[in-house]
Amino acid sequence: MAPTTVVRAALGTAILTTAAFSLAACTTPAGKASSSPEQVCPDGGLTEIHALDITSSTQAEAAKDSSLELVDRAVRHAAQCEGYVKVFAFASSTGTTASLYDGTLAVEAPTENAKRRKANKLADEAMGEISKHYDSARMEIAGVGTDVLGMLTLFEQAAAQHPAGEIHAALYTDGNTNIGVDPAGAASPDEARALADAQTVPDLSAMSLSVYGIGQHTLVEQSSETIANVTAFWEQICQSTGALSCTVVTDGR
Repeated sequence: MAPTTVVRAALGTAILTTAAFSLAACTTPAGKASSSPEQVCPDGGLTEIHALDITSSTQAEAAKDSSLELVDRAVRHAAQCEGYVKVFAFASSTGTTASLYDGTLAVEAPTENAKRRKANKLADEAMGEISKHYDSARMEIAGVGTDVLGMLTLFEQAAAQHPAGEIHAALYTDGNTNIGVDPAGAASPDEARALADAQTVPDLSAMSLSVYGIGQHTLVEQSSETIANVTAFWEQICQSTGALSCTVVTDGR
């Protein structure tokens, strides 16, 4: 069973905690040192796959800022490790997505210091593209409802194209999927977990999975009970995928 980490803190204040968890998860004793002294690059390569919810409940600018701050950390680590990065935004279904970035952050330089500088510059350029495309995606893709669960299938498909090395997948969402299933309507955490058990999910055993922002930036403020139920749902979903590790971040109310 995959270990589950639940961080009950505001997404902004949880960034350092979750970033540290992610770094630990992608560090292996056999890994090679990256050009950054604080990071270790896994043998076989590094793949980062990130999906950002841009449905109406997450349209607040704060949602963009908190999500992209975490994405930035992942992109910079990938650049130091010459890893592959795929970032996309989603709305109501797997058919309503927009690519924000898709590519390998390869760096060629004669020295480690030069490589570090070029990697940081490449990360800056990638984040500039991600931010620009994020803004246009909010205007261009829409739909009725939110199918967050469907994004797990896209994670599986993307990982199949880059099977070597370590794979980190992350969802940035308030967790309120409501197409086919509505965990916010569960009466208790146990009922939410049972609801999760009834869902068909893809095999994500080749990757770690994180879900950031449960209860954050919703159109209507959610009670602590509802947030607990939605959190329990996503914890169980992650366990059901067989992911190597599970991290769920809530707003902590």
